[in-house]
Amino acid sequence: MYRPTVVNPRAPHGVDTFAFRPGDMLVLYTDGVSEARDGGDGFYPLADRVAACTDTGTPAGLVDHVRRDILDFCGGTFGDDAALVVIQRNAVTAGHAAPPAAGPPVRRPAVSHRNLR
Repeated sequence: MYRPTVVNPRAPHGVDTFAFRPGDMLVLYTDGVSEARDGGDGFYPLADRVAACTDTGTPAGLVDHVRRDILDFCGGTFGDDAALVVIQRNAVTAGHAAPPAAGPPVRRPAVSHRNLR
């Protein structure tokens, strides 16, 4: 499930906890992505597009898909800088040590990033 997160140090905030299970992906992006506009001045619908994208399978695949999609949405180019980072949690395999009793398994996540322009 896609849950947008915005960081504003002046805004009142709370803490939410979400499960981050093996296979889940965390999508981080700058305002250049969320504020990209089409020819009619409409904003790029990142949440809808990511939620509808079910065939990428990897962080790199999702980044590539969003890059192509946002360029198509904007008519081939857009004026702002943009960054997109996708992190996927991997499952612990038999070749790794057992997780510590006090916490979840720890393993290097799969990460992908690209300049979107």
